[in-house]
Amino acid sequence: MTEPGIGRVLPASLHQAIADLLPDRLEFYESWLNPAAMRRGRIGLAALNAVLSFLRQEDHAYREVVEQAGRHAADWTMASQAAGRGLLMRFCPGGLRRRVAIGVARRTVRRTFGGSRAVIRLRRGHGTAEIRNSIFCNVRGPVPTPLCGYYAALVARLFELHRLEARVEPRACRAIGDRSCILDVQVGP
Repeated sequence: MTEPGIGRVLPASLHQAIADLLPDRLEFYESWLNPAAMRRGRIGLAALNAVLSFLRQEDHAYREVVEQAGRHAADWTMASQAAGRGLLMRFCPGGLRRRVAIGVARRTVRRTFGGSRAVIRLRRGHGTAEIRNSIFCNVRGPVPTPLCGYYAALVARLFELHRLEARVEPRACRAIGDRSCILDVQVGP
């Protein structure tokens, strides 16, 4: 069984992003992200941390892989929603779509890793998303660049799937020494 707190979408989305962007390295990463184990929900925290640690050593690819994984997670989350929900969102006003997108983002972050929470505050289209206890930012010492790309891409893609333009960028990151991970969020119509 999956360790408490590790959702199935995170290992699967990382696996798919590695397959998309680092196909020559996929066999190496499958030592930890074994497809059969993923189907059974048996990817543990140690395996996930190993994958993230090795990805960080692939400087040229880390950011692209985790952002692609975030987009996959958003797409799969929305695909798993009830079919009528998408049709309903098509005809809802922007304010309601924004609130629904925020709710989906919060739930998806919580399902990514049980210890994580997203606190998203928007006012007049501008705000922040604070990611508490990000699994991506569990590092031994400070790193030079933010590691929150997964969540930034996830939140931006969820807004896009709710027919809202959004720009989401890391402002603060626990991995670089900040107290928590904070994403700047700007949402258009």
